Amino acid sequence: LEDSFWRSEPSDLVKVAGWLADQGFASEAISLISRLEERRMSLTAKLGITLSCVQADCFLQLGRFGEAVQAYDRILSTADDPVAHANKGLAHWELQEYEAALRHYRMALQMDPNNAVVLRGAGEVLNRLGRYDEALPILRRAVAARPGYGKAYTALGVSCFNLGSWLEAYRALRRAAEIDPTDKVALLGLGKIETYFDLAPDADDR
Repeated sequence: LEDSFWRSEPSDLVKVAGWLADQGFASEAISLISRLEERRMSLTAKLGITLSCVQADCFLQLGRFGEAVQAYDRILSTADDPVAHANKGLAHWELQEYEAALRHYRMALQMDPNNAVVLRGAGEVLNRLGRYDEALPILRRAVAARPGYGKAYTALGVSCFNLGSWLEAYRALRRAAEIDPTDKVALLGLGKIETYFDLAPDADDR
């Protein structure tokens, strides 16, 4: 059975690796990719990039962020792809390499300027760097691009809170908590604002 498996078309083997990754079997996908590399299977340039993307995404899923950065570097050496830039930004974020993360989020946004996830990522990095005034317009764009994106509202609330824009902070954090009632950051921020201004928890900000 194994011999017949390896006699499959390379494109089919790449599809199997992608399917394993999509189903949450990242370790198994990486193992398969390693065996493909050991066998030096002949892949077209397109299939090679696809396989590299699967491998990089699996490293990201498994928290192997340094290896993910290296894998995305290989992808970006052959194709300037917004998803690869965004995911490399996320890997740098997890490694606490915030300037590098911001650089790749911005590269992704040059190619895909209305991607709410990437906008939120860039805004989160700027928040972490204490550059709240720069984060604010980016995070406003994120919530405008995807009004139901709770994490973007949370990040927007954090920016506004640190800039002293209390009403916008309250509205953003309350919206985040409505979308995800377990959002600890949003709930903490709301609690601080309500305590500071002596508001009832269900205060109407109209």
